[in-house]
Amino acid sequence: MRIFIALFVILFAVPALGQRVTGVPSEERTMIRQTVEEWVRPTVRHLPPAQRQRVQEVTIRVVDARLIDGFAIARRGDSGEREVIISRTVIAFLFDLSVIEWIAEAHDQRHLAEHWTQQLIWRLLQANTLLGEQRMYSGRSPLSPFEYTGLNSDAFMAEHGQVVGGIFVATLLDILFHELGHHALDNLYAPAGEPTPAQFRTMRRAERNADLFATEQFRVLSSILPGFTPIDENNVIGRIFALHALRTIQMWSSRADFRQGHSHPNDDQRVLHAVTDLDCRARPEVCQLISRYRALWDSEQGSIEAYRRRAASGETFAQYVLGTIEQRNGDYAEGCRLYRQAMSGPNYDRLLLHIAWCHENGYYSGGTPDDASIAVARTFYALEAENGWLEGQIGVDRLANR
Repeated sequence: MRIFIALFVILFAVPALGQRVTGVPSEERTMIRQTVEEWVRPTVRHLPPAQRQRVQEVTIRVVDARLIDGFAIARRGDSGEREVIISRTVIAFLFDLSVIEWIAEAHDQRHLAEHWTQQLIWRLLQANTLLGEQRMYSGRSPLSPFEYTGLNSDAFMAEHGQVVGGIFVATLLDILFHELGHHALDNLYAPAGEPTPAQFRTMRRAERNADLFATEQFRVLSSILPGFTPIDENNVIGRIFALHALRTIQMWSSRADFRQGHSHPNDDQRVLHAVTDLDCRARPEVCQLISRYRALWDSEQGSIEAYRRRAASGETFAQYVLGTIEQRNGDYAEGCRLYRQAMSGPNYDRLLLHIAWCHENGYYSGGTPDDASIAVARTFYALEAENGWLEGQIGVDRLANR
């Protein structure tokens, strides 16, 4: 993150900071303040009076929260004050995701970002999850994109920093404009319990309107700031990366079970709404990026079928992911078969935990665990315990007398 803070200040000559961004002191809060002052405030002056009044009442709070607990939320606080809550972890994640995606693009390694994201989110989630007084993960911190790939950060940013920075800022602005749009349009919702069909429709309409508000603010910026050069006028790239980041978090956190969120319209629809007027002949790179991510925005079954095709081609990471999907769907034998196939690839985070469980429960020994299977399970659990996974130690303890 420090790399981009320095780049941001050099490229964009940030003026005095705003006063309505609060939260934990951090580089991420500084980034939000700079973004609000440089690009959000100019658009607020052009809003209709009622919308401008509501947006001026908003306080943006940067909080310490787990990745999945504070992506970005527009709400009223306990005293009725208007707020946008965003996690500093999410802000750092958005920058790192911009970096790893561009590394993958530059080096033609299509699934590199997916591999990196899996280890990042699993480690973050489990490090912030307690079982009693013990953390579920206490091993190495998630690797940065540069640590993960072994690339020199200074050399990479010197060559690609302006593009990466543009993608990151576009993504961050899309998120902020979207959440501020909920306030500007007074479309806030927080149904108690499971929403009714009518409430679902209201929520989806509110999300669509917030997307339209965000797109309009990019058009305003393009018209009033000569130095503002978005990736494209409608901010398709920013919308793509914002939705891609949210989808990725949902996938690896197991929150969404590879499904779309109930309250938000299908991500594919949201992108297609944004690109209705996009001329692919003029912006082929945008259309190419949309095509690349489309499988990730498909239906749940579409996502699974995409992993089946990749697994069938011998891709070990897809075999690992598909094994997890099959386990969630209750097909433990198929899940264990896929996990074993994935063993021929790199040692993905938590893979040995799954293999150990399969051995312990007899899926590699005809349905009944024999002494050899228990010995292997014990060994793999011990290795994962050394890697910092509490489930590994629990497995070792469980098998101690078998």
